[in-house]
Amino acid sequence: MRRKNNDFYRQLEETTLENERLNKENKLLRGYKAEALGWQKEIEELRDSIDDLIEKAVEKATLPLVAKINEQHDEIMRLKSQLNKDSTNSSQPLKKRQKTKRSARA
Repeated sequence: MRRKNNDFYRQLEETTLENERLNKENKLLRGYKAEALGWQKEIEELRDSIDDLIEKAVEKATLPLVAKINEQHDEIMRLKSQLNKDSTNSSQPLKKRQKTKRSARA
């Protein structure tokens, strides 16, 4: 009977030590988890900041290009409007108009 008591006592002692070790490990892991969650939040904030910086850089880089495209578009529209002013929509044939222009010069 005494041997059984010693075995139970030893087993209880081992289980208690294992429980204490696991509690310490659990506490440590909880601390790591909290730290990891803090890092995760910080990473998300950095990603947002990087996205904002990229967006601003792209806007800054493309703004002159957009302005140039708009200028060229305006120039194309201006030139197209001049093309419509050369009497190509007149009812006179082209050869007759050219003859009229030559005789007017002479």
